[in-house]
Amino acid sequence: MMPVRFAGLWMLWLLALAWPVHASGNAVGPALSHAAGFYDKPFFLRLSHPDPGVTIYYTLDGSDPHPANLNGVPLRYKNTYSYRRGDPFGEFLETSFRSHRYDHPLVVADRSPLPDRYTRISTSLDFQQPYYFPELGELSRGQKRRNAWIDPFNAVVHWTNRTLASWGLTWLGPVPALKRHEVPGSNRMLKATALRAAAYRDGERVGPVVSATYFVMPRETFSLPVVSLMAQEDRLFGYEDGILVAGKTHDDFRRENPDQQRAQGAAPANWRLRGVEVPTHLQYFSHRIDPTRASLDQGVGIRIHGGATRATPIKSLRLYARKEYGATRLDHPFFGEPKKYKRLLLRNSGNDFRGALFRDAIMHKASATLRFDVQDYQPTVVFLNGEYWGILNLREYLNADYLERVHGVKEKDLDLMDIDQADEGDDRHWRALLAYLERHPMRDPAHFAYVETQVDIDNFIDYQAANLYAGNSDWPHNNQRFWRKRTTAPDAEGRPAHDGRWRWLMFDVDMGMTRPHISRLKPITTLHKDVQLERNNPKALFIHLLDSPAFRERFLNRFADLLNTSFESQRMRGIITGMRAGIEPEIDRHILRWKTPESRDTWESVIEHFLMFAEQRPALERQKFVKHFGLPGTYTLLIDRSGDPRAHVRVNTIDIAPGTDGIGDTPYPWRGEYFQGVPLRLQAEPAACFSHWEGVASTETVLRLQPTAELRLKAVFRDSCPDS
Repeated sequence: MMPVRFAGLWMLWLLALAWPVHASGNAVGPALSHAAGFYDKPFFLRLSHPDPGVTIYYTLDGSDPHPANLNGVPLRYKNTYSYRRGDPFGEFLETSFRSHRYDHPLVVADRSPLPDRYTRISTSLDFQQPYYFPELGELSRGQKRRNAWIDPFNAVVHWTNRTLASWGLTWLGPVPALKRHEVPGSNRMLKATALRAAAYRDGERVGPVVSATYFVMPRETFSLPVVSLMAQEDRLFGYEDGILVAGKTHDDFRRENPDQQRAQGAAPANWRLRGVEVPTHLQYFSHRIDPTRASLDQGVGIRIHGGATRATPIKSLRLYARKEYGATRLDHPFFGEPKKYKRLLLRNSGNDFRGALFRDAIMHKASATLRFDVQDYQPTVVFLNGEYWGILNLREYLNADYLERVHGVKEKDLDLMDIDQADEGDDRHWRALLAYLERHPMRDPAHFAYVETQVDIDNFIDYQAANLYAGNSDWPHNNQRFWRKRTTAPDAEGRPAHDGRWRWLMFDVDMGMTRPHISRLKPITTLHKDVQLERNNPKALFIHLLDSPAFRERFLNRFADLLNTSFESQRMRGIITGMRAGIEPEIDRHILRWKTPESRDTWESVIEHFLMFAEQRPALERQKFVKHFGLPGTYTLLIDRSGDPRAHVRVNTIDIAPGTDGIGDTPYPWRGEYFQGVPLRLQAEPAACFSHWEGVASTETVLRLQPTAELRLKAVFRDSCPDS
């Protein structure tokens, strides 16, 4: 028989399990009768809680439910600001957010007919009405008369639905309301029901806030993933604290500096305040994984991301997973493969926000197999507190978290440089390397060999080549990030990224692919007249390395290889047209919301320019390289093969075989363009079944040639190669 004292403890434990916990950290929140997602028709939503002693409150505006907010909380904001000298300070406008007490099932229907909430709140720095505000018209006399009849009818519908809910007749379904006439321009955006609910007892919250987004529209409305963000409005749009507005920060600056006018991207504003993070609920509706339901549902923190582009109307957002929001990782296959992220970006396409919305992503996609790190890309449709916000590109965030996740290098062991300043660790190793370069001419092979122990040369060459091809005009003086593991000992597991050498990360090519005839060779090979300004810039490394004949040969051949493969015209055109197709179904809604690009024709013209760039760039860059490096010219290389179909030819760094960028399933005969005066290396693989070359008298598997005119070669292999 159980001792009395243990029986008593046992009963207490059972009571503890059965009794609802009132501490918000341990109790459950309200239960919802319907999961977040897409629905074909309106429905009644029921909220419930296992504790009958609580009262449930809910909101439909993204704010946290609270019993003190039943009458609404005022929110001040401005739409105009004193930007130029002499501009008046804009007037205050006001709206409110509020909580509601739950006492009957809610009708969840398509909220799109309701007036927009955010299209007429400024998220830029304007001294007059922002250009992206919808133009407001007037109702006709007939429309006003019809509204006078519709409004009383809808009031009866609302009363009927409440009565059905209170009588428990929700199975009959909600009676649909009639669509009333709204002022033209005031109800353009698609809308979802952004519900947040919480239980309270005696003024104290019981359990967490529960959030759900309901779209009463076909999932086929969107071909992209849909991101729903729910956050308190005053933290987004409020004059004092809103991170999306110029707000009090800008007004304070103008009062203190009445004669100053700064460029919008540099002017003080709420959105430029660093480290300000807003608790937000994120729901992600994948276009692949059960598209009608949220495939990721968790709390995050959001911050504004970027430099000068913080001033654009639609801003880039950083997403932070933290323990205090519920999870320390965003665990989801956003880009195809399941991965866990601490941070991600919802990016506005930076300086391309008025253009195609994917300029930077083109170069990342094109460079995905190159020997440096790039950012994954997934365009998404974003809803903010249930209202359509537009297209933002989900991207990886290249920082210490990324390097630990991808390369296994911990932050404490990291040196991460931003141009010539250390973001993580310190710059001592970098400055020591540049000092070595100044004292040791790279013409000496021994000195170059030492630099190879400090820098991943292949990584560096590919990074330079990609930016040169793109004609990135915001580089090399800007947008350079490179890193190393702080170590001098070989890695026990032989991991290349742990060898202590410097490696480069590509980001922000928003000012690339502009004019196909403009080269970046001069800026990358010329130091500023005040050498001290740029002596620590990575381009100083490139300038020194070009003095090495070995580096120069590797660089020129690799650039030629990439123009023939990864950056080959047809491949680039395919990438561009694929990205256009990805967001084309959504672009009209985005333009309707933001007036940027100006029109679909403008958007299409930018993409046509990309296609023209891709077509013309290789030939034009070859000409620039010939002139800049004093080369005799270019020549055409024609390669064929015969024998075992598994055999192939390797040209410099590229395998002429299926699977190589820009090379199809039937690659032979293959054609490439190369520089005269630069030795060419050809290798027949596998050597075990190679017979001989046609076009040059040799049976050597490896050839090193210096053609001065068109060269035709054929690698002859045996009919069957031995299995390796």
